[in-house]
Amino acid sequence: MRKYIVLMAIAFAGILMTSCTSRQPGETAATAAALPESEIVVYYFHNERRCATCEAVEAETKAALEKYYPEALGNGKIAFVSLNMEEASGAQIADQFDIAAQSLIVVHGEEIRDITSEGFLYARTTPGKLHDAVKNAIDPML
Repeated sequence: MRKYIVLMAIAFAGILMTSCTSRQPGETAATAAALPESEIVVYYFHNERRCATCEAVEAETKAALEKYYPEALGNGKIAFVSLNMEEASGAQIADQFDIAAQSLIVVHGEEIRDITSEGFLYARTTPGKLHDAVKNAIDPML
């Protein structure tokens, strides 16, 4: 059973890395100087070519943050940063976190919670589960 789960995870990762085909015109990565100095940062790392699922992960993560943490977003305690790993500044930050593929992580100091799987599993089909995953990752950090 465990071998089956590992094989499914590898297949899923392969699909994600090869299926992103739509492009977001005019999208740029944040520069290192422009990164927020927030207590908690939710990073979404993506490629330049993006599929509907990639776009949904970003949109639903933002929606979850706005739903559960509007005040913290407003006062800068929590920030959301979307980075294109194919741009120099996005690649540099991805390297800092050892990110090699589309990823959704929550960072608080040295603590990093990876919720990539939940993002890509639920963003399009059951976004409420992704919202819960975002909340469950952030709440213990507050």
